[in-house]
Amino acid sequence: MYKLLPILLFAYGLAITTEDIYDNSYALLIGIDKYQNVRSLDYAVKDAEDIQSMLVDKFHFQQDNIVLLKDEGATKTSIIQEFSNITKKAESNDRVLIFFAGHGETEDLPDGGEMGYLLPVDGNNTDLYISAIEMDEIQTISLRSEAKHILYLIDACYGGIASVGARSLDANSTPDYLQKITQYKSRQIISAGGRGEQVIEKSEWGHSAFTKNLLSGLRDSKADTDSDGIITAQELGIYLKKKVTIDSNNQQTPKTRNLTTDEGEFVFLIGPTGSGKTTLLNLLYMEIFPESGRVTIGKFDSDSIKKRKIPVLRRTIGIISQNYYLLDDRNLFDNVALPLHVIGHNQNDIAGAVEEILEEVGLSGLEDHYPQELSGGEQQRACLARALIKDPDIILADEPTGNLDPVSSFDLIKLLEEINSEGTTVFMASHNYSLIKSRNHRIVEIHNGKLRSQ
Repeated sequence: MYKLLPILLFAYGLAITTEDIYDNSYALLIGIDKYQNVRSLDYAVKDAEDIQSMLVDKFHFQQDNIVLLKDEGATKTSIIQEFSNITKKAESNDRVLIFFAGHGETEDLPDGGEMGYLLPVDGNNTDLYISAIEMDEIQTISLRSEAKHILYLIDACYGGIASVGARSLDANSTPDYLQKITQYKSRQIISAGGRGEQVIEKSEWGHSAFTKNLLSGLRDSKADTDSDGIITAQELGIYLKKKVTIDSNNQQTPKTRNLTTDEGEFVFLIGPTGSGKTTLLNLLYMEIFPESGRVTIGKFDSDSIKKRKIPVLRRTIGIISQNYYLLDDRNLFDNVALPLHVIGHNQNDIAGAVEEILEEVGLSGLEDHYPQELSGGEQQRACLARALIKDPDIILADEPTGNLDPVSSFDLIKLLEEINSEGTTVFMASHNYSLIKSRNHRIVEIHNGKLRSQ
């Protein structure tokens, strides 16, 4: 019954392949050994140069489409400028790879948050805001690009700069969509390690542990774990986690950052009251539109969607909230059936669909009950049934446990998980962190107007 659909806000996967699935391939490679204000490194420049050779020889990047910045050429200004140039140049069926080997820093913010930085050759770790490059700035530039895929590979000492808000990769949780991930627009970051982890490098390797295994995983196709000829960012990340962790004696663990809701994923959205959770859900429903940037839901884009197509989009989305919005003068059956009447289904089809969905949410036998005859938990499940009756691709849940007791809240989460297990994407806003932190789903936080994954 349930379908799969990606919600594309920021990023999720990139395929690097020998197959001809892109029109053009671009790369910005940065390697810095000889820093002006912090200690030098030994192999960062060689790392970038060897990545360049591999991209040309193995993955058929055109030399003219690769920009290599080394040492004195890798200033803050030049890095930002070249990155902006490449992302502007890339078109809708192109890929972009960004490789950085050098220092990274993570700064604690006064409000308790964190900010990650790349350190250019002229950067100073005592004045990060002025001299370093915020990862948020890099991501903002990438969002303006039409490129199909952008992959960041960050090999930075004192890492974690790309893993602020990141999650470790789990080889046992590789999603089923790996085979088709090249269909979708994506932005993904793989960093060499977490905060406080110094990147390991050895003279016998001539590289850091991260780049050593990056080269072997790509050049020798060792990261192609399913042998389908395509190495996705997810496969690459899992491979790097395993190999780098071993080579570093558990001192360094690569991370991936993903601020996208993938097809069939369950994601919690958290943030304090007034942070913008409801606003974000309204943006996804295209009840409102962004003043800048864009929101993409499957094939629908806020920049280009026609007014007549908005109802088509909304038929793919089910909405539930802490307010039940059930009609008091209609029984449970009629409340749940209402969306199908609006769409224009015939009565016989409606009866069968309502019966099926009420059984799905555990409300069979209550068809003739009116809202005031139902408990709070039953009313919320009725709302869920009404959302599911359209056979949506996505469920947007805005504080659905806000008016429920702990037991009913837990039951609702379990029901949403069951629905999600069938393939429906669930994006749930909540301020009840204690309820959701143990559910083993990705958590995305709105912090100072920005999204970050935990």
